[in-house]
Amino acid sequence: MTLHYIDKGEDTDDIIFQERVRIKPGEKLEEVNQKLFFMGMKLLSKVMDSVEKGSVPRVRQSVTTPTVLQSIIILC
Repeated sequence: MTLHYIDKGEDTDDIIFQERVRIKPGEKLEEVNQKLFFMGMKLLSKVMDSVEKGSVPRVRQSVTTPTVLQSIIILC
């Protein structure tokens, strides 16, 4: 999961924070949804702490191999 700055490209601007979310074969949708939700909250909390401290990181993405959005459809 990646939180990043936004530019005109698709997921091409600098990364703020990034962590892997392991999804096992056969995991139920509810389990995946919960993992993604909690990881998102964890990363957003880190961003808010960084904003308060005035030190939000910027990690450049490679121009030739940017982090590309991998879609996961979550049904409510």
